[in-house]
Amino acid sequence: MNKTSKGVLFVIVLFTLMISVLTTTASANSAEPPALVILVNNPPDDFSIVLESKENQREANVRRVAWEGYYAFYSRDLQADGEYRFKVTANGKSLECTLGPPLIFG
Repeated sequence: MNKTSKGVLFVIVLFTLMISVLTTTASANSAEPPALVILVNNPPDDFSIVLESKENQREANVRRVAWEGYYAFYSRDLQADGEYRFKVTANGKSLECTLGPPLIFG
């Protein structure tokens, strides 16, 4: 082996060691599935939203950030041809809201 070959081999080994030492693992989350999110400013502690359909009843997934409450229903809870009602309760009172037929674009 001549001197140039030894130098190239040394650089390759050194480069390989540097790359293996500098690598780190990375973690990432995927995006949330499609959802219907209802944003409520300053919701009371007993505030809840339930989505009712012919088949079942689902309570919203709640996330509170500062003074806002995010009430989410994910796509697995909703179907395009279903009829849905929201039942909102707070402070011992309740309100129902029915969704109309879905909009179809095409």
